[in-house]
Amino acid sequence: MIKSRSKMTVLHNGGDHIYFDMLGSYPVHAISWDAFAPGNPHLLEGKKRLGKAVMAGVNQKTLASGSPGQIEDEIAHTLGEAGTEHLLLAPGSAILPETPTKNLDALRRALS
Repeated sequence: MIKSRSKMTVLHNGGDHIYFDMLGSYPVHAISWDAFAPGNPHLLEGKKRLGKAVMAGVNQKTLASGSPGQIEDEIAHTLGEAGTEHLLLAPGSAILPETPTKNLDALRRALS
């Protein structure tokens, strides 16, 4: 019902040790999860298992407490590992309130 009324539907599953294999059967365009959380598949593994677009690849903890250089390196690693096809690069969960503006700027530069 929602998919027929939406151009882009994303299902987000938060937390650790999620029921990842159940997500692939949902009628959505993309799946979002924290690929850095314990017990969750890493981005490339999840991308292969789902067979649809994924929305992940930025560690929210690095985004909040790392340096801009660490963020740029992490994004480069993510893109090198998983490629850009069927990838919506994003934090696996909410951007933490303590995230410095300079780190968000690094994320923006990496996406440009």
